[in-house]
Amino acid sequence: MVFESQTRLPLRASHANSLNVGYIFQLQQEIRIHKHNGRPRHDYCADFTKIPKETSPTFDTARALVKLCLAPELQRDIIYIIYIMCFSEAQSYLNAAILTGLSFTLKSKEWKLIIAGMWLALKELLQALLYRYHNDKNISRILMIVSWVNISFQPFLVAIAASYFDPKSWKYWNLVAIIMFIYGAYFLTTIEAFDIQGDDSCIDATSDLCAGETGAYMGKYHIAYKINGELDPDSNVWKFAKISYFLPILLSKLWPMGILFLLLPSLLSYVYGYNTFDISKSQIRDGEWGAMWCFATIMYVAPVLMFRKQIFNYFNRK
Repeated sequence: MVFESQTRLPLRASHANSLNVGYIFQLQQEIRIHKHNGRPRHDYCADFTKIPKETSPTFDTARALVKLCLAPELQRDIIYIIYIMCFSEAQSYLNAAILTGLSFTLKSKEWKLIIAGMWLALKELLQALLYRYHNDKNISRILMIVSWVNISFQPFLVAIAASYFDPKSWKYWNLVAIIMFIYGAYFLTTIEAFDIQGDDSCIDATSDLCAGETGAYMGKYHIAYKINGELDPDSNVWKFAKISYFLPILLSKLWPMGILFLLLPSLLSYVYGYNTFDISKSQIRDGEWGAMWCFATIMYVAPVLMFRKQIFNYFNRK
């Protein structure tokens, strides 16, 4: 990863490692103050560790920080990462607005896509609010509980949306939707807030899914989830959760869409160093990867909504 090479900078490693896209908004204000006071460049850069974790970086802010404090050979790589995936509160609001706008352009007969688009837009709104309130335990817990409801039924909404493009296989998609709804209802109860079975919560220091509390925190690149739940990340329920988005599509005539959908988390895992099979070897924690995955699905869902007619005609040509 790019950030691993920052030890080559003329900064102490601890300062370099604290460079997080999520801090940049606050750093911009500090840059302006120190420039105005004529403070030397290297002194300012040494203050990285004193900057609190903030949110909402902008492209201009990111460039300003990078050019101020990073060696020239690293500037291009860091700016590239920022442009490819600007994780922030503002970007999550924008994602929610884009998905809402696209959903409102659809016709009433396309209600399956409208519901799916608005469901994901709600998730992006919740992520934006988690950025803002992740330090407030009470508010972040409530937001994360609502997020868990959204996550639990995402496979159900994926099945509903997929059925729009394959109307002739309505029996298959109805069966898939029923299975995914039942699964979502069960999955919902695996978090302590909805635990009707009275099961013990899992505790695992290597996993945010067994954090012992429900809320959020600022991860290395993105907001991250913390779950007080009963499911070990290696459990069969979680394994099913990982394939429930793709498997029904891969088993239908829409399989090319399933392959493209599967490539998205694979790409995220590669770029950000997440090891799906052994989280102890990952560069980010599973709670952050899960939130990043929710963020990145707009790259798949938005084009599907925009080119829905072409996609429908392709899979239903005579």
